[in-house]
Amino acid sequence: MLSAEQERFFSVMQEGPLKRFCLAVYHAIKSIALIFCFRGHMDVLIAKIVNRCAFCFYSMLCRIRKRRQTRSVLQVSIVSHKQFMLSRAMRACGIKSAFFALNTDIGKLNIGFDYALPFHISSRRRHYLELWYLWTVFARYDVIHFHFLSFLSFTGWELEYLRRLNKVIVFHFRGCDLRQRSINLEKNPELNCCQECDYPAGSCETETLRQRWALAEKYGDLFYVTTPDLLDFMPQAEHLPFIAPQIIDFNAIESTERDPDVFRVVTSSNHPGIDGVSSIREAIARLQEEGERIELVEIRNTPYMETLSIYKSADVFAGKLRMGYYNNANIEAMMLGVANISYIRDEYLASIPDCPVIVARPDSIYDKLKYFAHHREELAEIGRRGPEFVRAHHDPRMICERLLKDYDRVMQNRIEGA
Repeated sequence: MLSAEQERFFSVMQEGPLKRFCLAVYHAIKSIALIFCFRGHMDVLIAKIVNRCAFCFYSMLCRIRKRRQTRSVLQVSIVSHKQFMLSRAMRACGIKSAFFALNTDIGKLNIGFDYALPFHISSRRRHYLELWYLWTVFARYDVIHFHFLSFLSFTGWELEYLRRLNKVIVFHFRGCDLRQRSINLEKNPELNCCQECDYPAGSCETETLRQRWALAEKYGDLFYVTTPDLLDFMPQAEHLPFIAPQIIDFNAIESTERDPDVFRVVTSSNHPGIDGVSSIREAIARLQEEGERIELVEIRNTPYMETLSIYKSADVFAGKLRMGYYNNANIEAMMLGVANISYIRDEYLASIPDCPVIVARPDSIYDKLKYFAHHREELAEIGRRGPEFVRAHHDPRMICERLLKDYDRVMQNRIEGA
């Protein structure tokens, strides 16, 4: 049957093959739409049934085995080398640990994972994979440690189930997943990484980010930041240093070819604006105009092992001139015995008096490079202090023990509170 409006639409056409064809196409489209609509309702029904049955099973299991001590941890993140390394460091401490990687089809810093959810898949397939992984992977771990504000789903619907299953839920912020331009400009007006931000317009402080922050605060038990400057945006979080690189033999890494007579400066950033790379470029260009034999090698979207080889070829690594603290790239360069130039705020230096990083800002990078281009032995000596500093402040076992202690505290508080 056709509605009155549909009858009027088709009545303007004369009887004949064309009208019959149009009617046939219309009914075919309508039938297909109904099938997809029914399938959509079935998807919702199937999801409800699966979630209800699986939740009942795992909730009974949780009641039977109330744990006061962490036995298993799942790291969840967009694909990245550090989270994979953290999962392996946990294993070295005797903990069942795995890395669940998201967006594995588009990430560059991929050295391994245990479970994967690619980015380029249909929404229907993703929906079923979310169901599958929630109940076959996530539900089997005591602690779910999220990084980069990454959830299993786009909406975070799984967080409610994880909470009700008494999982310890951790949110570990690593940069612009937490950083907010308005706060940064207010608290650090003289120098900050938001002043020359080169992320696409509308990337910061969006409604989507605010919703994800709200979900994190609602469901999170523990909050960590990788660098202390991020405490400006979440004071209740704790600074947890990066772990030193794992499963990498730094002594076996070979340097890329270079001219030893040319002073080589290496920098790496996927977003040069937030790292002050323009200041490094300007300083290098100025020195070259003055006749200095100096070069700049920029690393961007490069595979991890190739990146390390380039770091090893450097006389000095320069970067992070705006953020206020050193980061992963600095740690990796230090492990290779390469001297570092970065900006560290005065208030953070007191806690790391043995830090070998040469402190510079955008307005002083030229002077630092000019000086050390003529004092390479002094620079090399600074570089040789790097591995010892990393082992002292970024030891994987030390950091894992701290995490496990925090996880256990949450578990014990829940049992005592119950």
